[in-house]
Amino acid sequence: MDVFLDNQINQSQQLHMTPKIMEELQILQMSAIELEQYIEDAMVDNPLLEEEEHGDEVENFIELNANDCESDDYDDINPQSKPEFSAYFKSGILLKEYLMMQLKELKLEPQIRKAAAYIIESIDEQGYFKLSIKRSAGIIRVSEIDMKAGLKCVQNMEPSGIGARNLEECLLIQLRDKEIDNSLIRSIIMNHLAAISERKYTLISKTLGVSIEEVIGIHNIIRTLSPKPGVGFSAGKIEYIKPELEVRNINSEFSVMFLNDNSPSLRINRSYISLLKSEPVSSDITSYIKARLSKALDIVRAIEKRRKTILDITDFIVTHQREFFLKGCNFLKPLTMKMVADSVGVHESTVSRTVNGKYIQTPMGVYELRFFFSSALDESLSSSGVKNMIKRIIIAENKSRPLSDEQIRRLLEEKGIKIARRTVSKYREELSILPAQKRNRYPSF
Repeated sequence: MDVFLDNQINQSQQLHMTPKIMEELQILQMSAIELEQYIEDAMVDNPLLEEEEHGDEVENFIELNANDCESDDYDDINPQSKPEFSAYFKSGILLKEYLMMQLKELKLEPQIRKAAAYIIESIDEQGYFKLSIKRSAGIIRVSEIDMKAGLKCVQNMEPSGIGARNLEECLLIQLRDKEIDNSLIRSIIMNHLAAISERKYTLISKTLGVSIEEVIGIHNIIRTLSPKPGVGFSAGKIEYIKPELEVRNINSEFSVMFLNDNSPSLRINRSYISLLKSEPVSSDITSYIKARLSKALDIVRAIEKRRKTILDITDFIVTHQREFFLKGCNFLKPLTMKMVADSVGVHESTVSRTVNGKYIQTPMGVYELRFFFSSALDESLSSSGVKNMIKRIIIAENKSRPLSDEQIRRLLEEKGIKIARRTVSKYREELSILPAQKRNRYPSF
């Protein structure tokens, strides 16, 4: 048998992640707080770096040294080959800030809004409101009815169970949000919580006349609920939101700019450059300075590239969402990563990295850039806008006669929004709001 060995040469193109490109991606992904820490560490590690107070000098120095290091463009890299850096960095938010952000989106009577704001400020770290309704109403000079309405608004916010006055109420709110309508579970929560926590299944079984298996099953459901809904916001080290950008409305024209205090940058320490030129130095020192200079220039370029990318993408977002900044959440337009990428001339993955963890200060509050992206319901309205309208309709409904999904659909149609009843149901469920027949079964808090 003849065996033929054939050598073939195949040519293929592959894009590789260089250390410099990986660092650019890492810097682009960073939030303002993470970038500050990165800059501090970089200055400790590299004596050729120092903090820049006047951004123009950085750009001028980079232009003067443009030939010292080659430049790479990470937007041409296949996104499949890019490592995700989001697992390395996490941005936190304070509980009260998160609740206040939700409060700003609700259309409420001034007295109810005042009550809700007071309740939010009074919530403890575990997420409970433990003050007296009557006394609180007297302190801020609103009626007890308005105070209770404010509390109900807060208890409809996320995280589920927030604003409860005791553990039982906290768990019942979470059952409501999960649409678990079971009288036996409610009875155990209200009357036998201590016993079930101690796994006294036989005692509960005999008292309520149900099987031990049922009691164990209910205990498993209760264990999925959070007894401290606020802890996730205060556990460990809290990282405050720090907006990098600001959008200003000047004569109905919006302009985007970096907040100087929150936008750190670096420059090259010229004394080391002068050292190379002033007098002969050893080859070891020369090699050290040149190596550090190359690394320093890479970092400075990466930070400036980050600034430009963020500004270009934010400019497009603000222009596209102009109606939102003028009129509010109901006017948020559909926006996708691809739309921004095509307009700005970058890859979709670059847009994703840019908007993640970056916050902008607006006349309406502080928002993460990712907030402005929403799927399209039609050409002019986003699903987020419709959800917000549904939530407002339900908040304003007659609590003794809750609106059905079909009634909500008709109200939306009167406003020019044509969607199916099942879409209303879907959005209501995504908002963790019970259907009409269940919304009046729970005691008013």
